[in-house]
Amino acid sequence: MPLKKGKSEPVYVSLKVQGLRNADFGFLYEKQKGVSLELYKLAQVLLRLKIEDKICLEQACFEKKAFNQRYLGQAYYDDFLEDILRFKPLFEGKNLVQNACGFSQNLQGVNYDIRYQVCDKEMLFIEKKNNIRLSIKKVDNE
Repeated sequence: MPLKKGKSEPVYVSLKVQGLRNADFGFLYEKQKGVSLELYKLAQVLLRLKIEDKICLEQACFEKKAFNQRYLGQAYYDDFLEDILRFKPLFEGKNLVQNACGFSQNLQGVNYDIRYQVCDKEMLFIEKKNNIRLSIKKVDNE
């Protein structure tokens, strides 16, 4: 169910995380407290991800760090996935490099090796150690 009183944008999402692989069009819904992502194929919802106090994937809800650990291979911090979906810097802007269309970050830790780029309406998140890739392109309505 879409979030009310927020903005929605059509997006193309390519997703490869532990247990999930998908590449389809959908909608990214943002409101002040929460983000939701829905992907569709032939007018049917293929994937529904909702972030508020917890992260819900379809009907299963998880504490945020537990979801991150299960699907992203690392617990990270609570709003990690929400920051990605909102195209915001990770880890409070650590290693942030501004460029003409946005920013990039290269982040390494014992259990992760992240390349994260935001450029205008496109976002690319790659985590090499856990073989995770997420890209989102906001699609113009015109």
